[in-house]
Amino acid sequence: MKKRYRLIPVIAIILAFAAGILMTVLTTPVMGYIAENKSPRTEIYHDDGSITYEYKDRFYTAKKVGKLMQTVYKLNPSQENLEMVSGIYSPFTYINGTYKGNTPPADFLKSMVKYQKLVYEKGYVEGDSTYIVPSNTDIKQLVKLNDGIRYAQALYLNGQIEDSEQLVEHLINEIKENSSWSRDNSFTGYLSLRDYFYLVYSTAENVTVKKWVLDTEAEIEKQAIKSSKLSEYIERHGYLFSNPDYESYVTNNWPEAQSGKYINNVPDENQSVEVQGTWFVYENKYGENEIINGTNIKNQEDFYRNLGYEGLDEIQDDRLYIVNIVPTPGQIGKIKLLSDCEVHPYFSSGFDGTCQVVDKKIYAVKNRDEIVVFNEKGEITMSLYKSDGEIKALLVDNNFMWFLCSDKIYRLNLMTNEAEMIYEGVDFDEFLCFLRPITNHEIQWLEVFRTDKSKFECERACYYEVNEKHIITKEYIPDSQPQETLYPVWHWYAVEDPNFKEVES
Repeated sequence: MKKRYRLIPVIAIILAFAAGILMTVLTTPVMGYIAENKSPRTEIYHDDGSITYEYKDRFYTAKKVGKLMQTVYKLNPSQENLEMVSGIYSPFTYINGTYKGNTPPADFLKSMVKYQKLVYEKGYVEGDSTYIVPSNTDIKQLVKLNDGIRYAQALYLNGQIEDSEQLVEHLINEIKENSSWSRDNSFTGYLSLRDYFYLVYSTAENVTVKKWVLDTEAEIEKQAIKSSKLSEYIERHGYLFSNPDYESYVTNNWPEAQSGKYINNVPDENQSVEVQGTWFVYENKYGENEIINGTNIKNQEDFYRNLGYEGLDEIQDDRLYIVNIVPTPGQIGKIKLLSDCEVHPYFSSGFDGTCQVVDKKIYAVKNRDEIVVFNEKGEITMSLYKSDGEIKALLVDNNFMWFLCSDKIYRLNLMTNEAEMIYEGVDFDEFLCFLRPITNHEIQWLEVFRTDKSKFECERACYYEVNEKHIITKEYIPDSQPQETLYPVWHWYAVEDPNFKEVES
């Protein structure tokens, strides 16, 4: 009898373990991730050293766990589960799968419309999504627009053409009539609509639908008069919309989609992104002021003296100062000490990777080994991380912070204040700065180094995906003369970048 009683706790543990596994399966997207990773695919190696994947059946995940993931979302309608199920039933999957001859499940189109609608109506949820959108109203507008475009594609593919057209017209009016849209984002927004127009124009059998596409594009082209970027684009290319045939559309073989064309605001001449543009994200604005390191102020002393700033004679290295961005007319600009704590900038070229201002919070590295938060009075309101090694750079984006400590990159969740090491092996001396993170599980940074073959400084762009532990590095080595620091173009890690070449293994 006693032996029988001993089995009770063992059985209880087994049942609890089984219940835990069941709850994980029924309330999280874990089965979706597993099915995606197991989807049969072929690796294709290209001459430039890059690798792409050819999936044998685009609908593999939908067939294996599609209905299960719909049940999971019903049981736990979280943002993560919604992103998983909408990713399974996406217009991209349907378009590419059917083009390859794959057969979708019977409920695919209906489910695609349902979940794309939910994503569009729910919108981006800060802190819940598996990706990060910078704290920027303009960028959030573009995310909402792209969600709407995918929903419109889903409606069209499901045969709900009139509903699809009405949604697109609504999206266009949002861009045209909402004064909160910046000119740059209006430009990007109009070009984003091409993914919808090209699908419809290349597949519509109804002449009226094709005419609607052309008429709508013509209306958008009229906006070129109000937008210098649209006008410039048309002048460069001779058109705004090219309307390729279906095969060219699906294979991304239309002119605007090729490297070196206007994609995500990167100019034709393969110029790198401007420092104040998409990639360079160290912000130091605090209301009508800036938070600047004394070392950087000294480096630009002539500039401040010519503007008549007060306080220059008291400037110390490795200290943070509050500086008027532009002095009020008739008043003298002032430079005031923020805090007497040491905040070492590492670079004196104007940007400071150890200090960043986000949402009225001043994140800084104190004494080279502690990440703290200052208020505008210079008071430390919070200590986020104390290290055993030296911290050279940090980057704050929404609810996450990335920072370099010794040879390791850490990710810190600002909601829980928990830090985890996600990558090891960075050369501390070569690290220059972080580039904007793409999601909360992808990070990019730039390194500066020298080789035996080049007497000039060279650059290395690095991309790391946390979940798959996947690293991509590409280098730029000047042939004959030093140049300004370059920045990778958008999605450089996935496409050809004219500046950065794949590192040979």
